[in-house]
Order: sequence, then C-alpha cells, then structure tokens
Amino acid sequence: PLLSLISGLISIFGFIYIGELIKTNLNLVVEKYWEITVNLILGIFTFSISVQVLSFIRLNNNFTFSLLFILLFCLSLKKIFETKFSPPKINKNSFLPVVLLIAIFFIRIFISIIPTTKIDELHYHMLLPLRLISESGLNYYSNPWEGAIWPHMQYQFIGAPFYALGLPDSLNVISILVFVIFLKNLFDLINNQINNKELTLWCLVIVSSGLHSLIDLTTNASNSLMLVSSSSSLLILCDPEKYIPSKNLKSFSLIFGLLSLGLISSKVSMIPICIIQVILFLRTITTNWGTKSISKSLFYFSIPFLIFYLPILSYSWIKSGSPFGPLLSSLFVSNLSSDPLIKLASGQYLLKRSRS
Repeated sequence: PLLSLISGLISIFGFIYIGELIKTNLNLVVEKYWEITVNLILGIFTFSISVQVLSFIRLNNNFTFSLLFILLFCLSLKKIFETKFSPPKINKNSFLPVVLLIAIFFIRIFISIIPTTKIDELHYHMLLPLRLISESGLNYYSNPWEGAIWPHMQYQFIGAPFYALGLPDSLNVISILVFVIFLKNLFDLINNQINNKELTLWCLVIVSSGLHSLIDLTTNASNSLMLVSSSSSLLILCDPEKYIPSKNLKSFSLIFGLLSLGLISSKVSMIPICIIQVILFLRTITTNWGTKSISKSLFYFSIPFLIFYLPILSYSWIKSGSPFGPLLSSLFVSNLSSDPLIKLASGQYLLKRSRS
C-alpha cells in the first residue's frame, strides 16, 4: 500500500508535465486557472495512447511497461523539482473548512490504498491491465461485456505499467488526486468570481463530502476523469464569459474537444450527453466568433478524437467486428446474441438474475 501511495502521488506530476509539454508545443493559449486541469487530462490521454500503441504492436510486456513507468517517474521528478511549493495563507475564518478538506482527503487516500473488494473493479476494471501484462497484444474477449468496450477504458489502459510493477492500487490514488486537482481548479474559478476564500472553501467541502467521492472516486474506475470532464465542460457552457478556458478559437475548440473526449472515453453511455454539449458548444462559437468560425472550430474540436479515440475505435472494430465491442454489435455483425442491449431487451439478463 505504501508503494502504491508513493507511486500514485508522484505519477500525477508526470501526467501534468506531459500535458504541459504538449500544450507548449501546440502553442495552446490557456487561462491560468484552467492550465493544470488541461495539462492533466492531456497527459493522461497521451500516456494511455502510448500503452495502447505498445499493445497494438504486441510490445506489451513487463519490460516495456516498466520502461514506460520509469519514464513517467523521471518526468514526475523533473516536474516536482521545477515546481515551487508554497503553503497557502490560512486565516482563522478558513481554518475549519481547511481542516475538514484535509480530513476528507486523508480518509479517501486511506480508502484508495486498501486492496479493493468492489465488484465492478474485480469484474472488469482491473481485468484489462492484467490481460495487457499477461498476454501478447491486445486480445478481444466478449465477456465481461463492460470491459470489452475498449473505447471507454482509456483510464484503465494507463494502469498497465503500474500493474507490471505490482502496484495496481496506484490507479486508485491517481483517481482521487485527479479529483483534488479538480477541486483546486474550482477554488480558483469560484474565488476569482466572488473573492471570498472562506465561502469558496465551504463550497469545496460540500462538493467533496458524501459517499460519491468516498466510493466512486477511490477506485480503478474512470469516475474522476468523467467528473472533471463533464463538470468542467458544463461550467464553461453555462457562462462562457466567466469560465471560458481560452479566448483563442483554436485553443478553446481543442480544450473543449479534450473535455468531451474525457466524458465519452470514461463512459460510452455519455455519448448522448456529449452530443447535447457539442450543440451548446457550437452556439458558444457562434456567439463569440460568428457562424463563419464553426467549420474551423469543429476541425480543432475533432483533433483529440482523431488522435486519442480513433485508434482504439478502429482496433476494436477490427478485432470484434464492432467499434464498441459487444455494445451495438447487432448493427455491425449478424450475431445478435453478443449485443448486451439485445439481451436486456429480450429479458435474458433479468432471467439470469432471477435464477441467481
């Protein structure tokens, strides 16, 4: 547990640094309050696609994944040494919410390093990275069907290097740290608007307390990534003038595409929500840049999908006959029995559950 904690705490800086390097090379203009969140999500997807490519070409083994982890670890240390850490100033009015937030954080960190017994993790979240380190290549299995939908397993792909070193619970720690960084982003955005640290801190206490962060965010699942992506994109759409991450068309479109990708690559069932967000995104583009900029913004918006989503979508299609594995497979192959939606509609799942 201690090694899982240390590797998770350190690795988060590596993801941020990877995203920072890419953002700099792409000349993305990002508002300072959004930088760390954008860098983090960009770094996670970059690391995930690296694991996927190694698996596509059958170089997925303990040696290559260990090298990938060492690279991430070195980048993390470089980022840590370059970062100037300064303790925040806390006045007496902020003391209580800060203590509560620290307590909430430590409780969730403690829960995250305990070996998991959650059914979803044991059933399919942990199965993909285990298969990546024990088999040659990325092989398709139709069951469990939730884990066979590779396009929404982006977060689980980053786990393979940690699993190769026997540190599977590091993903739990990374998940809760993603949520902590989201809280920091919220604090910066809210406090910038109301200029009241005490009230902002109490808002964070409300957001972070409860069973959701205790149960859903301390796991190998991608709930934190989905939460950050969906909440950030919704916040932007609700009031673009206050919360827009960039006033540059190219940068804003790329960032929003990245957030939308974070949504559907965490849960494929979020695609309808993503479509609604895209419609609102186009309205925002029209309002701020005019209708002539729609085609240009859609091009930049699609770049994260082309780089990070299309490869696994295509590979899944080749291996299973459907871009989403068993889900919607009835639309692409003649075998209806493999589609979980068809089974659900025919009552097969209900029948199995009643028998059990």
